[in-house]
Amino acid sequence: MFLPDKKEFFEKYKNIFVIAAKFLAAVLVALLCIFVQNELLDEMDDVHTFFDGKAGEKNNLKLPMLGLAGAVIDENPPMDIRIPRCEGFHLSLAEKSCDFSFTNPDTNKCYLRVTITRHDTNETVFTSSLISPGKTLENITLSTKFSYFTNYDIMIKVDAYSLDGLSFLNGLVMDAVIYTY
Repeated sequence: MFLPDKKEFFEKYKNIFVIAAKFLAAVLVALLCIFVQNELLDEMDDVHTFFDGKAGEKNNLKLPMLGLAGAVIDENPPMDIRIPRCEGFHLSLAEKSCDFSFTNPDTNKCYLRVTITRHDTNETVFTSSLISPGKTLENITLSTKFSYFTNYDIMIKVDAYSLDGLSFLNGLVMDAVIYTY
């Protein structure tokens, strides 16, 4: 059986050794970072609170928890937002009225805003004001004229905003149809 000498073997597999060594070093650094972070957290009395410098007075403000790559972890439980299904509505071309109705369920703890956009022209034909929980949007007026007796494919976008501060929470997009008659 032929055995190559050590120098020839090392030259042949040098790249593999270098890659393996770099991988092993990266794993060791990651493990060390996790260990150090856990040790620091164990040493703190209360991770979420801090002292404001006055002797013996504890401040109840919370510090954000940091996750991977410094991302802030949201400690609040996720909000349950209910959005009714909108599959389509009817539009009378003669009377220019439609039977679109949308209710923000009273169990929601947020405002909802509805935007309707035509697929064929990408034109926004309706945007509602903020709808409070328990309120219903009815008798809307579309901002464009529909002139043909046909079905129009649309997109209904529903955005949720917090009750305090009106910050954007989440959004949902649904495909629907306007049936003209």
